[in-house]
Amino acid sequence: DAAKLADFAYIWDIDGRAWEQPFAPEMDPEQEMEQLRAKIMQPIRKMHFASLPKDGQPVTGAQLCDALYACMEELEIPKAVVRTAKALHDCGDVSGGRAMRRLWKDMTDILDALYLALEHTELTPQELLDLLTTVLRNNQLPVPPQTLDAVTVQSAAAARYDSPKAVFVMGVNEGQFPADIQDSGFFSEQERAMLDACGVELSRSVRDLCADERLIVYKTLSAASEQLWLCYPLATEDGRHLIPSPLLEEVRSLLPLTAQPPHFVYAANMGAGFYVSTKAAAYYSFVEDYDISLTERASVRAMLESDPEEAGRMERLRRRSDLSRLHVQEPSLLKKLGGEKLYMSATQIENKMMCPFMSFCKDNLKLYRPEKKDLSALNVGNMVHDCMERLFREHPDRDDFLSMTPDDLRAHARRCTDDFMTQQLGGRENRPKRFLQQFQRVTGRLYRLLRHTQDEMRQSQFTTDACELTIGRLGDETGTAPYTLTLANGMTLYLHGKIDRVDVTADAETGEQYLRIVDYKTGLHKKEFKLANVYYGLNLQMLLYLFALLDDPEVYPDAKPAGVLYMPASTPEAQ
Repeated sequence: DAAKLADFAYIWDIDGRAWEQPFAPEMDPEQEMEQLRAKIMQPIRKMHFASLPKDGQPVTGAQLCDALYACMEELEIPKAVVRTAKALHDCGDVSGGRAMRRLWKDMTDILDALYLALEHTELTPQELLDLLTTVLRNNQLPVPPQTLDAVTVQSAAAARYDSPKAVFVMGVNEGQFPADIQDSGFFSEQERAMLDACGVELSRSVRDLCADERLIVYKTLSAASEQLWLCYPLATEDGRHLIPSPLLEEVRSLLPLTAQPPHFVYAANMGAGFYVSTKAAAYYSFVEDYDISLTERASVRAMLESDPEEAGRMERLRRRSDLSRLHVQEPSLLKKLGGEKLYMSATQIENKMMCPFMSFCKDNLKLYRPEKKDLSALNVGNMVHDCMERLFREHPDRDDFLSMTPDDLRAHARRCTDDFMTQQLGGRENRPKRFLQQFQRVTGRLYRLLRHTQDEMRQSQFTTDACELTIGRLGDETGTAPYTLTLANGMTLYLHGKIDRVDVTADAETGEQYLRIVDYKTGLHKKEFKLANVYYGLNLQMLLYLFALLDDPEVYPDAKPAGVLYMPASTPEAQ
């Protein structure tokens, strides 16, 4: 249910106060999503009502915390947390289950603390949201050590030490350890001291912050009982030079032996043994190729492949580096997905020529993002096609169409777009002003396309014979037989699709019939016909449709091709 509602909200662009209004029947005919919306919004409405002042009495932070927890209980969030934690534990993710329970406990502890602290403090819901956001962002979820010899990773400022045997300090670079303390406030240090003497305490002084940083450095360097490692990079990942911290010189002056091997060593000189101390480190080093010679690399490979647990990972790594994996290894499996007969549109053929993997994911596995019910290129295209089809269905006679006035064309465009808005886009209700302005511009573009179509037909001898003509008819559909191709592997390809418009004309002297097909281009890019694209299997859609018309003797017998007309819907210009 959650996934369905998330998809529904994405498709219809539901956000903010739109959740407060019932979903229109055009959006949700079966009212399944409306039932989920009502189930969610009922507790939220109760919480909203509880956050409003009553009888002139302000709402306190404690009342808001009460209302928030009551809302979560009515939504069964505590039960959902328990179910999720149990599911994680049952599937083997014990730490994940513990983290889920700990996260919920932290949330309730924070609410309890805010309840006590804000019991008599007037607060708005937005202020409570800001408080919760700030506290939760600063509340790091600790992961306690699971074994006695576990490694604990902490920031130096927040670390709490209990006589660890070894401490590794990472990033001992200038400005990082110790941290560079800067006075970035409005007042200078002297002015802040004067205000502090007058009882106005703003923030801690730079001197105090520097003292804190020195204490952090002292605690970090003196925490280890046996070993202390100070590590520092000489460059960033993008090659920017880094300077070691001056702290290192102080350590060397106190302990001169640390400036010499084996106490001082570059990472590049550590040798392969350092990088392959564990199976995980060996695999990581093998993949990243950290300064391992060919001989050592072969030894690491043999060691990993001999281990049953690592052998599978090595085999997957080998397959990923093998370019032959990008080819179909078992065509029989592909035939099971599509069968012996391939039914494809011209667009699907072009997608397969451009990127076979994209075509496989989209057309065979049906993996694609849901289409939003907004003014996307697809929806605008459908709107244009619907309007043009209705135009020639209502005015099939050429002279009748050419006699239409600009007001008639404008009224037709407005009527078609309004119907499309109601039937396909869920109506105007709850739509933002920006969307409605864009919709008005689309209506204007459509009107200009109608004018352009009328002007183009007036200066030619063509007459519209069919709109939205099906290529590859099924059952009682009106259209042509599918255009078939026999592939090299013996499979048969059946081309199907729809032609936006078919125009016909006849030679006055010979009586020969000529066909042209019209394609409405509603995208933002300009359509250009290039013979080189045809050679490489691109932009074949209209040509294939034209061949399909000519190959079917039952539809247009003895007709000859006149050409293809691409008609842009953005800024058409009569040629």
